[in-house]
Amino acid sequence: MSGQQLWQIVEQRLKSNGGRPRTFETPESMFEAALAYFKWADANPLVEEKAFQFQGAPVMADINKMRPYTLKAFMLHAGSSYQSWSDYRARAEFSEVVNMIDDTIRTQKFDGAVAGLMNPNIIARDLGLVDKQDLTSSDGSMT
Repeated sequence: MSGQQLWQIVEQRLKSNGGRPRTFETPESMFEAALAYFKWADANPLVEEKAFQFQGAPVMADINKMRPYTLKAFMLHAGSSYQSWSDYRARAEFSEVVNMIDDTIRTQKFDGAVAGLMNPNIIARDLGLVDKQDLTSSDGSMT
């Protein structure tokens, strides 16, 4: 699947499934689908076209950027819907795999933001991380 856009993968899956989202019959099939998505995301980084100056002449270069894993993209990649995720989460036999996938996605985003490979502000908001500051004055007259 290398080099394909996510929409092309989704289109192929929907056509091969008669337009209905694919369901995971077993936790193992969900795990395999997640591994396929993670491998696809790693093999298809986001590309930024950047202008540079080299010996006074403008030069264009493609810069590969880390593609963040997302739950919605995983579900699209697998040919399923994001809405069905809560159904899988509720099924006891899928709970371990669902938690592993959630943790992998969260960790990849966090690590990418900490390393400066992703926008830390966007990732922090996505992960629900907040920086709280106490703005109460020392005498308590302002909050």
